[in-house]
Amino acid sequence: MNTNIQIPLTDDERSHLHNIYHNTKSKTLISRKEVTALVLGFIDVLKDGDTDTIQTIPKNIIKEGYKYFVNDDEVSAEQWFNIEEKD
Repeated sequence: MNTNIQIPLTDDERSHLHNIYHNTKSKTLISRKEVTALVLGFIDVLKDGDTDTIQTIPKNIIKEGYKYFVNDDEVSAEQWFNIEEKD
């Protein structure tokens, strides 16, 4: 199933999400691609059952920033997106 979910965000919210996603403090806004990756990451963690509750996912991202993994190995965002585009 493909979904098309509208997520209305203000510039302040986009900036806040960018800072969480990249574990930085700046006024840069999160991109659509990054929001998509963030949402897909939440869904993947929930599907895989790697967490007890949905509340642990944002806490881990806020604490450590967003991370990408392939076969349990951490990779850069560029590597992850290149792998995803080939699938």
